Amino acid sequence: MARTLDVLGAGVIGLSIAWRAAQRGWSVRLFDPRLDGVLRQGASASWVAGGMLAPFSEAWPGHAALLRLGMRSLERWPGFADELAGFAPDGVFAARETIVVGATASDLQALDPGFEFARSVGLDWQRRTRAELRQIEPGLAADARGGWFLPEEPAADNRALLAALAEAARSAGAQLVAHSLPELPRSGADCVVVAAGAGTPALLPGLPVRPVKGEILRLAASPRTVGAPQRTIRALVRGRHVYLVPRRDGVVVGATELEGDERAAVAAQSVFELLSDATSIFPGLADYDFVEASAGFRPVTPDRCPVLGWAGPEAVGRCLVATGHGRDGMLLAPLTADLAVALLENEQVGGPEEEALRAMDPARFSVR
Repeated sequence: MARTLDVLGAGVIGLSIAWRAAQRGWSVRLFDPRLDGVLRQGASASWVAGGMLAPFSEAWPGHAALLRLGMRSLERWPGFADELAGFAPDGVFAARETIVVGATASDLQALDPGFEFARSVGLDWQRRTRAELRQIEPGLAADARGGWFLPEEPAADNRALLAALAEAARSAGAQLVAHSLPELPRSGADCVVVAAGAGTPALLPGLPVRPVKGEILRLAASPRTVGAPQRTIRALVRGRHVYLVPRRDGVVVGATELEGDERAAVAAQSVFELLSDATSIFPGLADYDFVEASAGFRPVTPDRCPVLGWAGPEAVGRCLVATGHGRDGMLLAPLTADLAVALLENEQVGGPEEEALRAMDPARFSVR
């Protein structure tokens, strides 16, 4: 008889774990109250993600463990995407490369520490001039000061990825249930995975995961507009971060990071600043159609590393928690899903995988 598994939360992490577990023979039910046959708007914070797979351009001194996790997961992404190709007619990648731009000399200087830190893993990027960057991406603003070209960093189309994961999970036998998350003690499954993002602490009190609001805009191309960027563009514009991620019909612009803002709506000031910064770095976007402004709440831990492991000594073999991925849910989904299934299967892992599990172990926060 198949072992039974309830997965709580249909974001990219919950879907990935449900898919991988179903492939391994588990009888899986995936619960999320915002499911409606197929994933729809608002199904998770993953719905409003930019989709950047960016361990290097997000690297920062003091976060070495997160950088290593991101690198290991990025190595798994080509195979992960290939497996999903049959469920995504146009694929799940939105871009294959990234450009990082400083709008001013001080912006370039502010970006330097991250790239110096990233060089510690052996990638020796050289700063590019504005002319060199405009050769790579001609639509960049003529007055951008310069930056870096990262051919190693792709981006996923988050909504295509979520749809593909949902279909892949169903194809493997998982059942997607549009229902409120059941209370943990009442789940009749052999094991439960709590992957409810920023809502996880409501199910597992004491877990130090806080919601951090992020806002994105979607701009659509029309016959009168210039072509969208072909690569992800990350920029620092007068001290404010902005990114542009191409989509088949336009561009995603993001993303704010707002601590303590519990409003579900997008602030007018955020729309103004994101549009201003996006058009200053890629002027052709000024003619695009404004079609969406959305906000989501990323689950963030004190050390910025995610949480993956048994939810306390008494929960071993019964309740696994997978949350706290912050800005890196898309990037870390393949690694998280593989390690989650290894834990469910009680498999012994070693080397880099063992190190990854230590970095994500909930016990580092003394969760009870």
